[in-house]
Amino acid sequence: MNDIGATLEQIRIMKGITVTSIAKGSNYSRTNYYKLIRTNDADMMTKTFFAMLDQLTVTLDEFEYIKAHNQLPPFERWTRDMQQAFNNPKFSTTDKVMALQQIKQQAQAEYEESHITKFRHLVIMVDLFMNRLQASPMGPALKKEAAEISKYLAKVNTWTHYDIVLFSNTMFAIPDAIQTSLLHSVFKNKDNYQDYPALISEIFMFTTNLVILGVQRHQPHQVHDRVMNLKQLTLQPDAALERIILQFCEGLDDYLSKSDLTMAKCTTAIQMTQQLGMPKWTAIFNNILDEAQKIQ
Repeated sequence: MNDIGATLEQIRIMKGITVTSIAKGSNYSRTNYYKLIRTNDADMMTKTFFAMLDQLTVTLDEFEYIKAHNQLPPFERWTRDMQQAFNNPKFSTTDKVMALQQIKQQAQAEYEESHITKFRHLVIMVDLFMNRLQASPMGPALKKEAAEISKYLAKVNTWTHYDIVLFSNTMFAIPDAIQTSLLHSVFKNKDNYQDYPALISEIFMFTTNLVILGVQRHQPHQVHDRVMNLKQLTLQPDAALERIILQFCEGLDDYLSKSDLTMAKCTTAIQMTQQLGMPKWTAIFNNILDEAQKIQ
């Protein structure tokens, strides 16, 4: 069996759906379906494939997950592992670097075999993360790699989940002027995804990361501009965390603008994270405030 056919058949059996139903709903003959699940001889148009997914009531992401034996595909898995290794409080810097080096080797091997660009990007992300851990200046080779990411993102006309993940994980290595230009591109296309709340939430979160980066770099004007970006986003009614973050960021902007406003919004946001059992965000907010006080 080929992977696609085998996975379709696995899902069909799991769901208890008949071959006749799949064939009728996707306009694909039973004969071709059986050819598909047993060999690579049957041709199938993309439209037919997605019609089959509809008949099976699974998304493309779910299909890929099942095809990978109920695991995330390699890129998503290694990206997750990279972030976890970098942020693991139990790891020493040496442990983190070793874990990241292993991920880099896997991604590099995959890129050399497949020549798929996203694995090349993952190699660069890992290099940037290791450099950040070691707190050393970026050398010419690493600057060239960061520029490779910037050039790729600059060519993107309509941003997808992948592009946002890439930007989120490399923004700290991208110059401010290019960051601003890229963010402009993202927001120019945001209305295309207004009915796709997951992507709007991702845009909100990486813009929040830019707010944090502005505080860390002691750039209150950047903080203000990014908070204005956050206010442009139409949040879903159930976006509770995003609303707490926005309230905190608005209070942070008030504080850094040296206005007469108090930090009541920040304090309220922190109290809400405590009440809702969000220790991660309580810690993040407190750390940001500590850094913001150094700017004043």
